[in-house]
Amino acid sequence: MSLLRQNQLSNEVFTAPSELVYSVAEYVSLLNVKLRPLKATIQGEITRIKYSQKALYFSLQDKDRTVLNCLVWLSRLQSLGIELEEGMAVKIQGYPDVYPQAGLLTFKADVITPIGEGALKLAFEKLKKELEAQGYFRLDRKQQLPPHVEHIGLITSESGVVIQDFLTGLGQHGLKVGFYDVRVEGLNAIEQIVSAIQWFNEHPQGVQVLVLARGGGSLERLQPFNSLEVAKAIYSSKIPVMSAIGHETDVTIADMVADVRASVPMDAGKRLSESWIKAGERIDTMESAMFTSFKNACRQLEASLVFYGENFISCYAKSLTQSKKLLADNQQTLVRCFRDVFRRMQSIEAHFHHNYERFTNRLARNKNAVAAIEKSILSEAGHFFTALGTQLTTLAEQSQNNYTRFERYFRSVRGDIVMYEGELKQEAKRWFTKLGKKIDNCEKLLLVSGPKLKLKQGYSIVKDKQGKVLKSIKTVARRDIIKVELSDGILDSKVEDIH
Repeated sequence: MSLLRQNQLSNEVFTAPSELVYSVAEYVSLLNVKLRPLKATIQGEITRIKYSQKALYFSLQDKDRTVLNCLVWLSRLQSLGIELEEGMAVKIQGYPDVYPQAGLLTFKADVITPIGEGALKLAFEKLKKELEAQGYFRLDRKQQLPPHVEHIGLITSESGVVIQDFLTGLGQHGLKVGFYDVRVEGLNAIEQIVSAIQWFNEHPQGVQVLVLARGGGSLERLQPFNSLEVAKAIYSSKIPVMSAIGHETDVTIADMVADVRASVPMDAGKRLSESWIKAGERIDTMESAMFTSFKNACRQLEASLVFYGENFISCYAKSLTQSKKLLADNQQTLVRCFRDVFRRMQSIEAHFHHNYERFTNRLARNKNAVAAIEKSILSEAGHFFTALGTQLTTLAEQSQNNYTRFERYFRSVRGDIVMYEGELKQEAKRWFTKLGKKIDNCEKLLLVSGPKLKLKQGYSIVKDKQGKVLKSIKTVARRDIIKVELSDGILDSKVEDIH
């Protein structure tokens, strides 16, 4: 929107209060504050170019000879990647500013775009050579895309069919797409594209690749993608960047700097989903191969079961015949064994009856002998227990007499203990009394011998500065400070002479 159109849309007019008086500098500053928001895009022809140390001054002229003084900082001009010449038609974007030292209105340009295919191609080739010399297009510095991209950052305009083309190429594979709306042509596009790339790098949130896309167009419409700022943003991106700008024949600086170039937005979507399509195909192939292998294994197992089944029946019939024959042989052997055992049992029964009769007769004879022996033992036992009772009675009487004598002796010993205990208490009392007197005497002796008493009697204790007691004049020199302790205090003295 031009400055004129902006003024037509605005009804607000700034009026300075009449009671205020401004200095020139204050009023120029006020003008610049009010002019700064009047940012505009102007088209014209460059005339009267003049360089200074920090800026390039030029004029922008219309066909009707209307002239606007302009400047662009050299650092900014260098970042735009173009070289201005007189007679060049350009579009510039910036804001008006009054230069205080000269009082001139100057339009400060932020963005300058040549008009016309020739000028744009020259600017394109110039920037391409500079970036190539700086290594922006080196293959060894380009980042590889992840084998299976899951999260994509799409940078393009929400208007148009670019988004739909990209999503169509991407297909339905569950990929997550984060969209950042930017202008893709015009002077404001450069700043928005750079901001989008920087935003994704500062807030990656799992984004694995950035897709910079737009539809086709003329070289002038693709100019934002041929700017140094966009090239630097792509080059500095930590996230791999895929470009999908214009048509396959359109090659921009952004395409050359990008890590991967797609011909159109739909191609970008297909490239990103290609690995998932191939993965699906590989899964289908593997599933088919696994099913075929399982089916063949089942067939082999079925054949093996049939083979083993037939062999099992044949082997089982043979084993059954052998088992029946072995069972018949064992049955005959068992019958013979039972017959022999039965005969032996009959022989043992006959011997048992014979031996039982002999044992019964011997038992009767032994029973009579045992009865006689029992009678004799009972008689002897009666005599023994009678004598034993007499002996026990005698022993009981002797024990009673011994207990009585022991009790008398214990009473006598108890009396002696009580008497000795009383004598011991009296002796201990006398010993403690004597010990107390001795301690009192020692305490009085210590008090008499103590240094405090000596000090009260007129004596003193002399010490050196370290607090050691002086015992000889050999340890003291003249002018030494000594301490003299008396009974009621300490004197600091200085040695004047030693005799």
